[in-house]
Amino acid sequence: MKVNPDYKRISVARQEKDGESVLNFYRKLTGLRRGGKYASVMTYGVLLGHGRGHAP
Repeated sequence: MKVNPDYKRISVARQEKDGESVLNFYRKLTGLRRGGKYASVMTYGVLLGHGRGHAP
């Protein structure tokens, strides 16, 4: 398996420092699923569209 040529920019070390990184986004999602107020929705919920053109 080849290393991504952009590995220096997308490293875990850099993403840990960036609160808006993909890594931190998935950590937040995992946290919501693991416990708290939204755990059941994140695990068993249904995704509904919001706004025009989306059926309930």
